[in-house]
Amino acid sequence: MKKIMNLPHYKLLRYFSKVEPDAKYSLSASDCEPLEIKDLWGFEKGAEKKLKELKLSYPSLQGGEALRKAISKQYTHISPKQVLVTTGSEEAIFLFLSTLLKKGDHLIVQTPCYQPYYEIPRAMGCEVSFWQGNEEKEWAYEIKDLEKLIQKNTRLITLSSPAHPTGHLMTTKGLFDLVELAREYRLHLFCDESYHGLEHFSQERLPKVADIYEKGFSMGSLSKAYGLPGLRIGWIATTEKIPLLEMSAMKDYTTAGCSSISEFLGEIALKHGEKILANNVKLIQSNTKLFHDFLNEHRKLFACNIPRAGCLALARLKKGSADDLSAGLLESADLLCVSSTALDFGNRHIRIGLGRKNFPRALEQLEKYLGASAQMRRAG
Repeated sequence: MKKIMNLPHYKLLRYFSKVEPDAKYSLSASDCEPLEIKDLWGFEKGAEKKLKELKLSYPSLQGGEALRKAISKQYTHISPKQVLVTTGSEEAIFLFLSTLLKKGDHLIVQTPCYQPYYEIPRAMGCEVSFWQGNEEKEWAYEIKDLEKLIQKNTRLITLSSPAHPTGHLMTTKGLFDLVELAREYRLHLFCDESYHGLEHFSQERLPKVADIYEKGFSMGSLSKAYGLPGLRIGWIATTEKIPLLEMSAMKDYTTAGCSSISEFLGEIALKHGEKILANNVKLIQSNTKLFHDFLNEHRKLFACNIPRAGCLALARLKKGSADDLSAGLLESADLLCVSSTALDFGNRHIRIGLGRKNFPRALEQLEKYLGASAQMRRAG
């Protein structure tokens, strides 16, 4: 079969498709505890009745007006017409990259990151450079390092804030310095803000890129921070009219429109978003404390920068292979643990998900496995 794009397999999702059926627990979930529909109904009186009366017609191609209005209220300078609703964040990424870029363009990608940010441009014939976070400095990203990567054909910088999978949170100054650098070189700036709202200290919440930069694009999603991945609702917000129109036209060839039911439930979630986010932050803080205690007990085996935002962390193994640990945990403890090889980031890190209610049990399984492994080594 002829491929439209010469894209390699998406390593992380192929890994999930292979191992998820065999895993009873997960140490690496990238989202917060999934909500049930009854949870959303509990936020809004009459929601159940309205859902039962909802007509399952085609939704608006750009996204329903009610949902886009709810999304726009998450911003200070974005109107509903400046929002494009997508089927999850993956479609948003694909639409943005495939319409903004052309063969021969150069872009800079913050890393570690998810594979589509660099594989889609590569498949289009673009050049990619990586802006590497410094693990020794809590995964900080230096503006001076970024500027060194800019070339004559550079058109775009992509990043996530809060960052996945490290949980790094830029300072306000750092974000505005980044915007000023992009403005100086007339570069587009795409920011994945899927974990926005999960700052562990509310006073550290940053403004959104689409609100502070005229060539900025903010991507949002209900999957991660809100714990609603099953709705498959994402979006892009920008004040740039022409790119938004081009993405809307490209969407005619992908999904055309989202689910009417998902849009209805997504609107309710956003209207009561601060309550949902507050509950999720509380759970993350509790799990983070448990994980901090675990690291103190196993400091000879692991090192990790405790995140200040989001529900992910990237822990480094001080010895051994992340792939071997991941395989051993799945086989012996029914525990799914994402190795950094699935993230195209070497073989020395594992992804830690701090947003689920069963995280304490997953951590127990890891403890048992480490204890059993230590006993086997002593016996050997």
